[in-house]
Amino acid sequence: MKLGKRHFWSMGTMLVLVLTFLIISLYPLAATVYNYWRSNDTAVAKWLTTPTISNVKLNSNNNFPFEVAYMHARSQWGGAGINTTLNGTSWASNIVCYGGTRSQILAGANLVVTTSDAGACFGGSTFYQNITANGMSKQLKYQSTTQQVCIVDANRTTNAYKNVFTHEVGHALGWLGHSNFSNDIMWTTISEIFNLTSYEKNHLSQFY
Repeated sequence: MKLGKRHFWSMGTMLVLVLTFLIISLYPLAATVYNYWRSNDTAVAKWLTTPTISNVKLNSNNNFPFEVAYMHARSQWGGAGINTTLNGTSWASNIVCYGGTRSQILAGANLVVTTSDAGACFGGSTFYQNITANGMSKQLKYQSTTQQVCIVDANRTTNAYKNVFTHEVGHALGWLGHSNFSNDIMWTTISEIFNLTSYEKNHLSQFY
């Protein structure tokens, strides 16, 4: 009887340990500490698996370097350690990038890009856990819906399109809000800057 009793207690203890591990893994309550923060938002998001990405050019304007800017954006964030996987099927991708005039984007993707925007990113994120970043309390979310990136064909320079595309893909990868620094791509205003700063890379890559 003693052997049986000890055996029952051992199995019960193991069950408690397994359940505790699962609860901690699925519902992390304690804040995780990160070193960097570059956004004016109180939250950041991430994909839980490597996201797939595709692009759809909605016009035939040869002076609109959509594909060049698209590849540049993927390269910039890939250089920060945040990779994306090419997917030729737009409806099955986690991130879908549309390029064209505002009216073409509305007609082809049913998305409204206002006249004040050179581009936009539409999508949702869901709370994951509380974190501490650079000594401040923040939230980490995960990207929970398809992220739709729109790049407006508006007779800009190639560098400006690279800037806009890298900015919007940054949002699609989880950058919420904007940078407070005008020399960053994630700044609120379009510019000719087309390379991410190390600060921007660190802000987002630490979560991947």
